[in-house]
Amino acid sequence: MNYSNKVILVRKINIEFLLFIINSYTLVSLYAPLLESTYHIINKETLGKMKHGAMLINTSRGALVDTQALVDCLKAGKLRGAALDVYENEKQYFFNDYSQQV
Repeated sequence: MNYSNKVILVRKINIEFLLFIINSYTLVSLYAPLLESTYHIINKETLGKMKHGAMLINTSRGALVDTQALVDCLKAGKLRGAALDVYENEKQYFFNDYSQQV
């Protein structure tokens, strides 16, 4: 199978498969582009289906995860933790030049 076939398979993954994956593993790591179809793919519903004590890793795009739903889930103790290299609302913090304010 060549690379382009793998990309096509990834785009055809449906919500039932996603729910199966997040319900089956204690560590879920996201590797996906931000598209209309992947916006908030991790949300209140999908977080609720994750195993109790699971961990979420997102190094892809911040808006794959509904931040408020993740915070609520962490506060409720559903997840053990989350590792985020990206944040849904990071633009207001990370893409500005603050060098003159130091």
